[in-house]
Order: sequence, then structure tokens, then C-alpha cells
Amino acid sequence: MALLLLLLLWWTRITALDTLPLHNDEGLHLTRAVEVWNLNPFWEIRDGKIINHWLIAAFYPQNQPVFIGRVASVFVAMIGLAAALALARRARGRWTMLLTGLLWISAPLLFFYERMAFSDAQAGALGTLALLASLYLTRSQRSRDALLTGAALALALLFKFTAAPFAVSVGLVYLTPPQSQVTSTRSPLQKRRDDSHLPSRRSQADRTAPPLFWREGWGVMLRNLLIIAAAVAAAFAVPIAVLVLRGGSLFDIALAWVGTGGSGDLTLLDNLGRLLSLLVWADAPLFSLILSAGLLAVLIYGRREGRVLLLAAAIPLLVIMTLGRDAQSRHFVAALPPLIAVAGIGLGLAVEAFPAGVRLTAAAALAIALFAPFQPLALHLYRDPATVALPALMRQQYIVGYASGYGLREAVQAFPQTIARPDIPIIGSMYPDSCRRANFHAPPSMTLVCGDAPMRAA
Repeated sequence: MALLLLLLLWWTRITALDTLPLHNDEGLHLTRAVEVWNLNPFWEIRDGKIINHWLIAAFYPQNQPVFIGRVASVFVAMIGLAAALALARRARGRWTMLLTGLLWISAPLLFFYERMAFSDAQAGALGTLALLASLYLTRSQRSRDALLTGAALALALLFKFTAAPFAVSVGLVYLTPPQSQVTSTRSPLQKRRDDSHLPSRRSQADRTAPPLFWREGWGVMLRNLLIIAAAVAAAFAVPIAVLVLRGGSLFDIALAWVGTGGSGDLTLLDNLGRLLSLLVWADAPLFSLILSAGLLAVLIYGRREGRVLLLAAAIPLLVIMTLGRDAQSRHFVAALPPLIAVAGIGLGLAVEAFPAGVRLTAAAALAIALFAPFQPLALHLYRDPATVALPALMRQQYIVGYASGYGLREAVQAFPQTIARPDIPIIGSMYPDSCRRANFHAPPSMTLVCGDAPMRAA
């Protein structure tokens, strides 16, 4: 089932991947990916996106740059979905994996951003992987799992600083001792079958022993926390050294996003209003209702481990809404994947609570409710994204605004018809980011000469 869900995610994301023109930030990421081939892997990283372009570079963006830049996001989305399915599998419900996968695939915001060369959805997917690793660490207490947890967390942070709140989420999951009995909706008969491989007799000491977390003691816990911190510090050592040697401040562009209480900053209520407008996007609030129902079901059926996961998944979103001075839709997407994973678990556990005869019907009804509005939205975005009823915040950025790429793409693609002499230089009298982005759409023989400063008279 997991493989089928991953293939379905791939198919929905890969179709008509180059229909939307490159956004300004996508062009920047592609430029950085090309610079990796020019031996400049840290060309410009002050905005907190340090290695997301390395994955794009691995697919050689000099050829088919629009497709290559975006397919990197699809691969990371598959990693995130695989982590979400692994979390669902731990819940041991028959329907948890299926509903988690369908919820992830049909999420409108994830569908939009996982098809673009942005790092926000990538950071959220890798943050989900970090939560999964921390859950395994809580059970095993092994140094190897602590190192893997630190590596997953560092990877999410290196893709984008928006994933920083996941450090708190990972700590919460790890510092919460597990129950001696894993959350489950299995019947007594199922439990006897699942535990049939265990010895028939256990000593009284084994039955009354505290969870492994507490038997190991605080020393092991401190050791694992230090390993996680050391892994993150080691991952940032080289980029920080590069910025120090270049001079100037560290990650000032990324940190400028954090609100300082100034008159121009958005308040918590402003950010909440933006989030609500995104949740009812495309006249499909049904997805948001199902998502909310899944999160509520975790509180009812998830017991302690499920509730801890819910709180850990909610922390990134709460931090973004509280500290974000100008929270955009892509920022919320960084916090959405773990919430979808937890909500899918809740939906699966809720279906398991139904009588056996109606579980299949309930699961099928949820699947139809998710994909009925998703299918026309996907077809519309495949064919003509400019006419999709996007929220105002997204439409300005990706359709009509300066950063969207509409108009710029059409102009450079028309060079063979509009420029009579292809042998003369074409000066891109525009901002350098726009000029470089235009060249990813331009015919190879008619690329623009880009200046180093805005409006430079080349």
C-alpha cells in the first residue's frame, strides 16, 4: 500500500510540471544550483536556504531547468510522505496508512508547493522525517538513532530556517517517556495474535519494570541530546565559516522574517486570518474540515503518544503564526506536513472505532470526500493555472505580480519571432534575479546579458 501511495503522489505532482512560469525565488534557486557546478556551493545563503539547491544541481539544471528545479521538490515530498506513512504504521490501525497518504496527496497547499522549486514544503517534509526519527530514538535510546535524528533535523534546517521550530518538536517527542503499552485499537484477539511470538511467561519484574526511557537514566538521555545538538552544529559549521570569512552578518535575511513588534509587523490575528483564507482555498473547505476532524480524533483515540505527536506537529505552525512578521502561504506549508501525518493517523483510528461492518464504507466515504474536490483543482492547475481561484495572497505572488513570471516567460520564448537578428547581444535591463530567471525560459541561442546591479546600463 505504501508503494502505491508514493507512486500516486509522484503521478499527481509530476504531471504538467512546467505549466506555471518560474517564480522569482525559483529562478534564484536554479541560479544557485548552476553555481554549484561552477564550484560555488554557498554562493548566497544569507536567506537561510543553504543546501536546497544542491538537490537541484544533482539533476543538472542546465538542461530543462524548469522541470529539473521542480522535480527535486517532488523527490523530497516522497521522503516526507514515506515518513508520514511510517508514523501511521506505528499506530497499528488498518486504515491509518491509507488515509494518511490520501490526506497528504489531496492537500491543496501541498499539491501547489510540492510542484515548485521552493524549499518550504521540502523543509516540512524533512521535519516530518525528524519527528519519526525522534520517536524511534525514544524507544531505542541508542546513540546511532540519536545521530540519525540529529542528521534529519539538520537536513530540514539546512533546506530552510523555517524548519527551526522542529527542534522544539523533536525535543518534546524525545523527552516524553513512552507508554509501556503502545497506543492501539487492536482487539484482544488481535493482540494475542500479534504477541504470539513472545514467551508465554514473563517474570513479575518484567511486567512491572518502568519504560526503557526511565530505566536507562538521565545520563543516556543527556548523551543523546548532545549527539543531536552536535550533529546539527557539525552540519552548520562549514556554511557559518563561509559567511564569517566573507564578512557581514550571519543569515540576516532569514532572521529578518522574525517579527520584532514594529508597526509594520503582522500580529498573531493577522497571521491567523491569512491561514484561514488558505484553508478554504479553491472553494474546498471540506479538506480543512476533514483535517480538523483527524486532529480531533487523535485527541480522542490517540492516547498519550498520539497527543504528544499532535502537540509536536502543531509547534511549528504556532511559532510561525506568533513570530512571523509577514507570514506567507509558503511559510505555512513548512508546518503543514506533520499536521497532515497526525491527522491521517487520527482518521484511521476513528475509522477503526466504527463497527467492523461499516469501516470500509467509512474509509471509502473519506477517500471520496478528499478526492472529489481535489481532482478538478488538479486538472485546472495542470491546464491553466492562471485562471485558478487562488487566495489573494497567492494570486498576487504567482499569477499577476512582478515575481510571478507571467509576461516575462512569454516575452523571452517569443524571441525567435520578435528579434530579427539573433547575432546581436540582448541586454536584460531589469533586476538581476529577473534576468537570470528569464534565461531559464529563453532559447539557448538567445539568452540575455544580465547586469550585476538593477537597471545597469550594460
